[in-house]
This record gives sequence, C-alpha cells and structure tokens, in this order.
Amino acid sequence: MQKFRLQPAGAAEPVAVSLERADSDRDQRDAYVARIGEASIPVEVERTGPGAGWLKVGSKVHRYHVLIRDGEAHVWLDGAIHIIDVVDRTRRRGGSAATVGPVDRIVAPMPGTVLKINVSPGDTFDAHQPLVIIESMKMEMTLSAPTAGTVKDVRCKVGELVPLGTVLVALDVAEADDAS
Repeated sequence: MQKFRLQPAGAAEPVAVSLERADSDRDQRDAYVARIGEASIPVEVERTGPGAGWLKVGSKVHRYHVLIRDGEAHVWLDGAIHIIDVVDRTRRRGGSAATVGPVDRIVAPMPGTVLKINVSPGDTFDAHQPLVIIESMKMEMTLSAPTAGTVKDVRCKVGELVPLGTVLVALDVAEADDAS
C-alpha cells in the first residue's frame, strides 16, 4: 500500500490518500482501490504511453496525461489541468524538490498549440520569466524555468501542435548553490 498526502492547487489542507493494488485478472490494466478519508473508490489504469492513458474511476472513464515538474504533478484530465503537490509519500524519507537537479528543458505539460515564444537561442532569462505560452482546450499555460539561465535551442514554432512531453526549449540553467 502506498500512502500520500496531496495538496491540490487552491486547497487549504492536504488530502490523505492511500492506494492499494486490487486483485485483478484483467490484461494490460492495473486495478487499485483508492481510499480518501472513509471513501473507497475502485480505480483501473490503462497506460497508453509514458505518463498517459485511461483511468476508470468508479463507472466513469477519463483520458489522462501526467507530467512531474518542479515537485508538482501536472495532471491533464479530460481537457482540464490539475496541479497537485505531493506533500508526503510514506515510502520515501527525506525526499524533496530540492534533491532534483536543475531543469535543462521546458516541455509541454499537456498536448496543445504553441501560441507565443518569448525567447531565442542565446537569450538569457530570469527565474520564472515566461518563455513559451501554449494553449489546450481554450486554456493558456505560460511556461517558465525555476532558475535563471540561457536558451540553448528553441525546438518549436508558433502555431505548432505539440504532444504532451515535447521538448519546446533546451536550456542552460544557472547552477544552484551546492552547499550540501
């Protein structure tokens, strides 16, 4: 059994969730029981690629894409983006976003269309400066890097339709202070 405390964007408090594998004789699907508080919800997962697939939650089926970035799970579920912090995971000890190395690329967190590119190769940028704007399902998402750096390469064009996980911009980011 895996236990998590998840913090959905905008939620005041984290939510305790446990995920336990259910007995299943199905091919290509993983069956689980998710427990949130006192509620038990059957969940089936059919993966169609890295970070993508179909979820059957109760009797409803949903398409999903997941991208883990900067310690957050960006979940595209039926056309809507949900950003979730994994506050605590019982199987890990002492892990945090600080242990992740520098980000060296900007990737599409959802399938969409590139609306605007604010940088060119060789440009320097500040932490959290908007680099690329994409649109999916009439929703715009501004993409930036968590640290300052220089643009190595721009690998997309305005108007291009990009799938989830596509590298849009390659970066040379400023190294974090390695005091450990």
